[in-house]
Amino acid sequence: MNKVKHSILIVIFIVLVLNGFLFQTGFSAGRTVLNSAYYRTMINETELASFIHAVVQEHIFREVSTELPDNLALIITGSITMVFDQEWLEEQVVLVTDDYIDYIKGRKDTPRAVLDLRQKKEELRKGIENALDLIPGQVISLVGFDSLDLEELAAELVAGLPLPDEVEVQQLLEQQNVSDEFLLLLQNLRQYRTFYTYLPFLLYFIFFYIVYRIAGLPGALKWFGGAALISGVIFSIFLQGIRTYYLKLLVEELAFSGLPEPEMLLASLRYVIDDIAAISLYFALAGVSAMLLGGLGAWLGLFRRKKTA
Repeated sequence: MNKVKHSILIVIFIVLVLNGFLFQTGFSAGRTVLNSAYYRTMINETELASFIHAVVQEHIFREVSTELPDNLALIITGSITMVFDQEWLEEQVVLVTDDYIDYIKGRKDTPRAVLDLRQKKEELRKGIENALDLIPGQVISLVGFDSLDLEELAAELVAGLPLPDEVEVQQLLEQQNVSDEFLLLLQNLRQYRTFYTYLPFLLYFIFFYIVYRIAGLPGALKWFGGAALISGVIFSIFLQGIRTYYLKLLVEELAFSGLPEPEMLLASLRYVIDDIAAISLYFALAGVSAMLLGGLGAWLGLFRRKKTA
């Protein structure tokens, strides 16, 4: 093999390593964060839903306590967390993620997930009414509700809560000042989805043919296998670096900001990274297999090797 062809193979090898990063990113995303079924599995195998539920519960109690005495605030908060329970929360998480994934994949023009709270508000009214029935009448009178029966009191308390009949998720994100950055990320994922999903396969096909013409099938398998091995190992090491160092810094920042149970969020993020890292190791293992197949085929003469100048 002359120097020109060898130089071409080295350049292609470097491009293949880089293409491997793009391939692993797109393939991993398609199997994890851009896969609706993945969120159902993650919720079942982690404590993500209970973490979100705890955060919501603490936020509700803090908000309600500013308007009502602690005893009524505890009743309302308890009723809310029982009605809007963890199972309901899991369903809403899946509903919202499905909506945004459909947007990223081009099935919808805009994300438009809406949470219908009307039935839950009626359940909440009944729950508060039942809880109030257990409180002595004089305690209720102390907070100025003695002229109302329990049904009216429960209805009034629910009406005073910031619970609309419907909640638009996008509007909720806007209220939390995360809409612009989040939408930009979604738009980029949507815009470049074809790029990171299909381009790596096209490049692999083109470069495999070029290497095959230069080095024959055994050589092509060995070059491609080596590139996959290096790319998979580097990508996995990069992910482990994020898992070990960056996530710890993120959790420390969240804990400093007052977010409850940041370790639960850390566990969920690690769950995703571990799954992606496993895919990278399989990718590296596929590279080893290709190298062994190419070497074995050349040794046994199973493949016709293309003559080179």
